[in-house]
Amino acid sequence: MVYVADNADLSKWSQKEVLFSSGAGDMNSETTMIKLTYEVSPGKLDHLFVSRDQLFYMTDKKMKAAAKLVPEKDKLVYKDGSTALVKSLEVGKYKKGLHHIATTLEPAVVLAGHLMLAKGIVCGDYALQMGIANAPKALLADDHSKLPEFGSKEYFTKYKHLIGDSFKAHNKDFQPEAIDKKVFEAMGKKGTLHIPDNAQHFISKEQALSILENPDSNIAPVFSNTGDELVNYLFTLYQGFFPNIIFYYDKENQLPNAHSFFEYGNSFIVVNGGLARTECIDFDGLAFVIAHELGHLFGGDPKNPHEYTCEGKADYFAVTGVLPKVWYGVSSAPIIQQAVSTLTDFFGLIDPKLRKGKKGNTCMYISTDCRLDAINAAFNMMALPACAGGSPDPKLEVSSANVVKDKTGTSVVITYNVPVDVKTATAIGNYAFDPIIVVTAARMDPKSPNVVILSVVLNKPGGYSVCVYDVLSAKGEPLVKGQNCNSFQY
Repeated sequence: MVYVADNADLSKWSQKEVLFSSGAGDMNSETTMIKLTYEVSPGKLDHLFVSRDQLFYMTDKKMKAAAKLVPEKDKLVYKDGSTALVKSLEVGKYKKGLHHIATTLEPAVVLAGHLMLAKGIVCGDYALQMGIANAPKALLADDHSKLPEFGSKEYFTKYKHLIGDSFKAHNKDFQPEAIDKKVFEAMGKKGTLHIPDNAQHFISKEQALSILENPDSNIAPVFSNTGDELVNYLFTLYQGFFPNIIFYYDKENQLPNAHSFFEYGNSFIVVNGGLARTECIDFDGLAFVIAHELGHLFGGDPKNPHEYTCEGKADYFAVTGVLPKVWYGVSSAPIIQQAVSTLTDFFGLIDPKLRKGKKGNTCMYISTDCRLDAINAAFNMMALPACAGGSPDPKLEVSSANVVKDKTGTSVVITYNVPVDVKTATAIGNYAFDPIIVVTAARMDPKSPNVVILSVVLNKPGGYSVCVYDVLSAKGEPLVKGQNCNSFQY
């Protein structure tokens, strides 16, 4: 049985049977929760450990989620109508038992029968917590859905009287009470994990900061637990295929990024909590991110000066060498296809100026478009794009072939669309004629870097074709497939 309010104005209370009960005992696991500290009386404090969406009854007889409470402004309500001022909010690991209880088995959309007491404070039961999204707006604080959540940039912009960060919020003159770490360990005090200077990253620090500052990213706060189970599942999965890798989830780090590095004789992959909590990042996207970081470690050439595989090749290897290993063969195809869509959205959150690569750098500073090209090239069994460190893209074409006969003999003049590499263009074995023609020599036209003159033996009049192979442009670009042949009449 549980004591509940029979009406929304708290004028009548009675005992009601608990129809739903679920939870965990002491030390079963560490759960990220909010420590809500309030003032019982002048100088006397108390606290509750609550989830982000735990609903509290406010002085206006409406409900408000714990994550949207405002220290020094909001007041919690006791059964008799007296109040307790909210003093601080802190995020941490709660190490004791917790329980969800409700007076109905279905989500509730009314307050009556679902308002209970926690240390005398009026709050909603689990059924109300589950059903409030579909409840009448009148039951919630004004513009409840638009109110910023504690820990967000918008929260501190709106409530300028507070100081804090992703892990705490309170008035500058208030010092949150200390508590036994065996019960609750506040987050944010140890700082983020040390990442070596030469570590590799999924995106650059500047790009990650751009996403963090973009309101469209909708990065959930650390106490939301968003993405935790996803990361843990993928780490467990990847660990089976890469047992020598140390996978680490830096949950407290709000920067949306992932890292890989060799350190102390071991290989590490770190995923930041901010990445897992970015709204557009789904299972497939996160699976690709981890595969990409494995690509930095094991993707082979081309490599950067620190001997890590370059960015585009890491993307390429994720598709060709990692994902098909974890999801056998073609089973990885749906994962890759959805990952491309997810990463397109993710890269779209970066400031357009930061999506561009550095001109001339095809290793670590390539554009986001080039990275997507590398992924798609791998998926379509094509070569690594030139922008990502692969061979130059095909640009060379045979524009024309003509016969010229003069006092020196008979020649076939091959004209290309761009200047050609002298060595490959004058190798007579790179030219094939149909019908067969004997080529005795090849030289560049001194008047044009686009023209090669082939000395030939031609006796029989008629139509001929010539196909060119393995000739490169002066910039090292190969021939365009289908544009390497031409015909002529003799």
